[in-house]
Amino acid sequence: MTENRIQQFEIFLSEQQCRLTHERRIIAEVAFQMQGPISSDKVYKQILTQLGVKSISRSAVYRTMSFLTEAGLVRLQDDPDNPT
Repeated sequence: MTENRIQQFEIFLSEQQCRLTHERRIIAEVAFQMQGPISSDKVYKQILTQLGVKSISRSAVYRTMSFLTEAGLVRLQDDPDNPT
């Protein structure tokens, strides 16, 4: 199921004249695997702790999560401390 959503995301990005980079793929996969309400900050923290990936910037996560939301593939929890 995750692979299908990744393909949908890749199509969306293509329509936006963007690429599915390795970084965006990691972010999307983590977001798709999370359960319950998610936020960009939770996804970023999950990437750092679960995958140990230190090279992904917080801003890349926020931009990618914005793309995923716009594509209708995720719904972000409202977080007044971390607006997305």
